[in-house]
Amino acid sequence: MNYLRIPRSNLAKKAGLHLIFILLSFISVYIFASKGYWYGGGDMKFHLSRINEIVHAFSYHNNLSNLFSFSSFRNVGTATQFFYPNATLIPFALIRLAITNSILAYYTGVIIYTYIGLLISYYSMLSFTKRNVPQASFFAILYIFSVYHLTDIFNRFDLGEWIAMLFFPIALLGFYELFFRNRCRWYLVVIGVTLIAYSHILSTLLILSVGALLFIIALFSKVPNKVQRLFDALKAVITIFLLTIFEIYPMVKISLQNHIRFPKKYDLLRSPDSRLPGLRKFIQLCLKNQLNMSLGILLIIIIIVSLALWRITPPLYQKSLVLLIILSISTTTLFPWEDFQQTPAAIIQFPWRLLSIAAIFMALNGSWLAYLLFSKVHIKYISFDMLLLLSLFTLALPGLGAEYYSHYKEIHTYQFIKHAGQKNKQPQFILLGKCYHSYFSNLNNTAAHTDYYPYKSYLHKSSILHNEILGKNGWKKKMPPVSFKKNQITFKIYSTKTRTISLPILYYAGGYYKLMINNHQQKIKKSMRGTFLARIHPGNNTFKIIIKKQQFEIWLQVLACTVWIIIIYLFYFNSLKKDRLHQNKLLSTLTLKKGTSRR
Repeated sequence: MNYLRIPRSNLAKKAGLHLIFILLSFISVYIFASKGYWYGGGDMKFHLSRINEIVHAFSYHNNLSNLFSFSSFRNVGTATQFFYPNATLIPFALIRLAITNSILAYYTGVIIYTYIGLLISYYSMLSFTKRNVPQASFFAILYIFSVYHLTDIFNRFDLGEWIAMLFFPIALLGFYELFFRNRCRWYLVVIGVTLIAYSHILSTLLILSVGALLFIIALFSKVPNKVQRLFDALKAVITIFLLTIFEIYPMVKISLQNHIRFPKKYDLLRSPDSRLPGLRKFIQLCLKNQLNMSLGILLIIIIIVSLALWRITPPLYQKSLVLLIILSISTTTLFPWEDFQQTPAAIIQFPWRLLSIAAIFMALNGSWLAYLLFSKVHIKYISFDMLLLLSLFTLALPGLGAEYYSHYKEIHTYQFIKHAGQKNKQPQFILLGKCYHSYFSNLNNTAAHTDYYPYKSYLHKSSILHNEILGKNGWKKKMPPVSFKKNQITFKIYSTKTRTISLPILYYAGGYYKLMINNHQQKIKKSMRGTFLARIHPGNNTFKIIIKKQQFEIWLQVLACTVWIIIIYLFYFNSLKKDRLHQNKLLSTLTLKKGTSRR
């Protein structure tokens, strides 16, 4: 087929494909963003609070590596940011600094990430299929606009998991190359897994589990150079560790030195919204083709057609289909999840998270089927380029249609918030763009997230979340506004007499703070609430809590940057090598053709 022999120098066709990806990225976000509203719900407040804290850190020169939350999460200094990777949220913060309109900034970030995800999926599949442009394009559309992926960002608002899924294709390509094909490309595993680790911890554990499964399969397969592959896998593990240790170390350190209240265990048969579906209910969810915990109608179509064409399906895609069916069934009650409630597998929290992996195999088989049809269709007066364009939009329709239908069907059930003083009484809400800053400036409207509190503080979370300063004999006072600049938290408290008070500021052991009152350093003490305990005197008491620099953690960041430079060099060098080989192959093919024509 001529399309597969496109010279890489043909910038017009490559630019055309990029424009299609950009257009589809824009359309997917425009469905939600067209009216300029915030559509809140799920984890929206939580992730916006995380982004707000990063924006504040950039604006006021606070340290990102020890990011205690004093401008979000009710301003109580929670260590939530220690337990969630922030690296891939930084672009959202930078866009927010460049674009003053918060809604426009957020949706611009989603468009950019969607486009990046399409590119990652496309180039990963292009490498996997050895330059099959149409199939790589089909794969990118089917995966990025899969119902579950769109549900993650536009229904659950789980920004971290949604970003992590964008990097799944390159990680899985890396595992495939490492264990079954070109082991020298082990660095693809490093790039993929590390970027996932910079986005979402549970997704990292999930993709590593898939990698471990592929490793076991490779051990029992007739794969050459098993010892060398094992050595390369070890190199990949060590490199990933070096690239992520700057995130792992602070999390482990603060966990070991404090009695942290970690998120509760969920019942694997029940999600926050509903029970885990049975197989029949799951099929019904797919057939509805709405934003829900399924893969939409495309899953049913792809499985049925793949089974019908089983005999002509290549063995690799047969295995992919089997994995797709197993993973899909595993998200229903047909799988005995109750037996795994007390095992490490329970860390997944919600079995439907396996759909993030199933979406890969669905896109893999779907792209093969779409290419099979595409390669056999010849319509007069329609070029291959135009046919590919029509095919891409057709494949995007089920996902975008599910998004459009769900959005306009459910929008009337959302609570409409028109001003900052209006209470948020429903989990799903609509917020006017002009109200964003005033709404989130109200502490009561920010995320009241109490996971990762010191356990003592969690037991007294009500008074802490209400920002109450407590003293003896029932004395209490509202915490004044705090300023958090250059790693210093400053505020003033007026008192009529000398008293000992418990501040609504969480205290974490580990040498993170230095306390100054009226420019005099104080020994830090902990209250019964697990917060800062201080003695104040009559009149104004000026507090200054300094967040200390953790020098060792800074060196870990330097180490990660150095390793990244080496990895990027290896990637670039390998790409140049592949380009030369491809060009030499094309030249030799052209030379042979010329020689044949002369004869």
